[in-house]
Amino acid sequence: SKVQMIKPFSGTYQLSKAEAPADEAVSKRFTELVRDNSIGEMIASCLCGFRPSPVLGDSGVGGVVQKLFHAPGVGGAAEDFGQSLQTTGKLLTTFLDNERFFAGLIGGDETQIIQRFPGGPDELLSLLMAHNSLSTSVDIIATLLRSMNSSWTFVQGSAAELPADLLKALEELNQFPDRGGYGPVKLLAHQLLLQLNKPLNKGKD
Repeated sequence: SKVQMIKPFSGTYQLSKAEAPADEAVSKRFTELVRDNSIGEMIASCLCGFRPSPVLGDSGVGGVVQKLFHAPGVGGAAEDFGQSLQTTGKLLTTFLDNERFFAGLIGGDETQIIQRFPGGPDELLSLLMAHNSLSTSVDIIATLLRSMNSSWTFVQGSAAELPADLLKALEELNQFPDRGGYGPVKLLAHQLLLQLNKPLNKGKD
């Protein structure tokens, strides 16, 4: 048999992956996803008990939720903030729809799920799947409310400027029981409502 000599390699060989997109490009793509509600739908699916989409990236759901409300100069245009408020309202509504029945059982009827449920088995199964991930859902909603509370635009706003469904959701969440795992998000909703109803010009003539 003939032996073939292998010549040594010379030159540059790229071992690492291509460079990640610039922060500006990532921020732009995220804003596009918020505007077409894709981000909201992905987070909502997590609230319903599904695994996070790979599209959410390494930061996970919590990291994406924090980006819904921008700081000044980082894509924080008024229209983007308004879209973030609408997304927040839809996510809170999804959480409330999933947990309203179970929250109503707190105080003695926790074991009466089947007996008390007014709907069909398929609907109950969907709610049970979501409720089984209550801890994760509470973390998502808590992060959402904290981000909203610390937003630069929000502290300049008022209850009258919030989307009606968001204000209604906050008021309902404020009525949830302290027990059953709902305490943290109830407290945050209560704090937000207090801040919203605080006069902006308090202390001025």
